[in-house]
Amino acid sequence: MKNNLVIKAVICGIVIIISSASFISTVISDETRITSFVSSMKATWIVDDEGDGDFTTIQDAINNSQSGDTIEVYSGTYVEHVNISKTITLLGKDVELGSGSDTGIPIIDGSNTDDIVNITANGVTVNKFKIRNGGIDGAAIKLRSSANSYIYSNILIDSDDGVRLRESSDNNYVYQNTIINNDDGIDIRDSNNNHIYENNIENNDDGIDIRDSSTNNHIFHNNFMNNNDNAFDEATNMWDDGYPSGGNYWDDYTGSDGDGDGIGDTPYNIPGGSNQDNYPLMNPWQDDNNPPSIPDINGTINGKVGTEYEYTFVSTDPDGDDVFYCIIWGDETPEVCIGPFNSGDTATAKHIWSEEGMYTVSVRAKDIHDAEGDWGTLEVTMPKNKAFNFNFNLMGWLFERFPNAFPILRYMLEL
Repeated sequence: MKNNLVIKAVICGIVIIISSASFISTVISDETRITSFVSSMKATWIVDDEGDGDFTTIQDAINNSQSGDTIEVYSGTYVEHVNISKTITLLGKDVELGSGSDTGIPIIDGSNTDDIVNITANGVTVNKFKIRNGGIDGAAIKLRSSANSYIYSNILIDSDDGVRLRESSDNNYVYQNTIINNDDGIDIRDSNNNHIYENNIENNDDGIDIRDSSTNNHIFHNNFMNNNDNAFDEATNMWDDGYPSGGNYWDDYTGSDGDGDGIGDTPYNIPGGSNQDNYPLMNPWQDDNNPPSIPDINGTINGKVGTEYEYTFVSTDPDGDDVFYCIIWGDETPEVCIGPFNSGDTATAKHIWSEEGMYTVSVRAKDIHDAEGDWGTLEVTMPKNKAFNFNFNLMGWLFERFPNAFPILRYMLEL
């Protein structure tokens, strides 16, 4: 009898070892996937000068961020110089976060020294700030060797330059800003293929100044008003968006509009070279932009926790504008925006859910002019993984797993 008990104990030990190895393998595999998921998450950091966020200064938030993160800055005045050397989104929030009294878009004040926001990375976004008081030779926002960055819906004032592009800062988007009371509203040197549109450029010494072989920059739908000199361009650039879209509004344009289409009958000559705005606007530009359609969302609707799934999104913009897609996955990960993509082109994004449950994936499209469409949704279910269950008949499992060993095991267990 004693021998029988010993044999049974040995067999049970073997079974437990085999089962434990399988369970540990499953746990390690899931842990690896979860670790990968966590490392790929993009964080959102909160800056509040009253101390109610993650940081009280913008630069501290940038220093602690990683590429792809978003930094939300709440109302207040931030007296500092901001250096951005990684791909981040810097977003102003025009509300107070804590018990402070400041409301309105956040202010970055350079104390009349140096460049205020200095960007040296690609793919940076700066949105909804008032940036003021740069140094004698300083810019409110300076891009140096930066490409594919977005500077929009800011108020840039009281600096040497409102926006300064230098050292091959190419294919950037500067739009919907109010650029006021600077020496140069926008100053471009050795930088190409930039898109400058829908800005109010007012009360500057020079509205826009382009020099040093800066070519193929596209400037249209801007309002040039009350500048000492509206523009200077010694290179080769495009100063309109064709007909009937039109060019820019110039407060010193003296031409007429015989056919009443809102576009001048004669070009506006750009000082400094032979460039012209061929379709000058008779009245200041006003945005008649339409938002994109609700995105179509496609992808897995029944999946497994810890597995990465790919989803596709398609939206069309009535005006043919490029679009971004902003995605909320329905779990605790922050909203993420990707793009821009051509109107009607398919965009893709991947996600991993770390817990079982039902999730609503919400996606909306917004165009490059910041017009946002309605949300589209997709319901997704993530059931539990089939983890190892210790509450089953170990011997039955062993017989099923190793059927060829069944006669021997049965004989040994019946001893």
